[in-house]
Amino acid sequence: AAPSIRRKARELGVDIYQVDGTGPGGRISQEDVRRYVKQTMERLRAGQGGLPGQKPLPDFSRWGEVRQEPLSRVRQVTAENMSTAWASIPMVAQTGHARITAFEQFRKEFNSQADRQTKLTMTALLVKICA
Repeated sequence: AAPSIRRKARELGVDIYQVDGTGPGGRISQEDVRRYVKQTMERLRAGQGGLPGQKPLPDFSRWGEVRQEPLSRVRQVTAENMSTAWASIPMVAQTGHARITAFEQFRKEFNSQADRQTKLTMTALLVKICA
């Protein structure tokens, strides 16, 4: 999709990856974004609920009696904020690898020469390096 289409989708709160492109090579047009929004609104009005790609809930009555109770205001606000956070905050993790054999050797030598009450830890070394 062109940058202008991506911007329009972002303004409308549309996940561009959920939109089916009808242009050449599956390219997403402004009309595709409009159609997606219209279809989503119609589904919500029709009571089909949920957003595209969302799985329906299982039938909980299979496991016993089901009782529905209204949520307290605190729980409603908590649920809204958690949903907003889950949808808007990117969930990422980063990992890295480093060879620290020289640091480990230095730490062991220091600990063998120091008195028994003093211990140099890898964390202390890393904090000192970063400071």
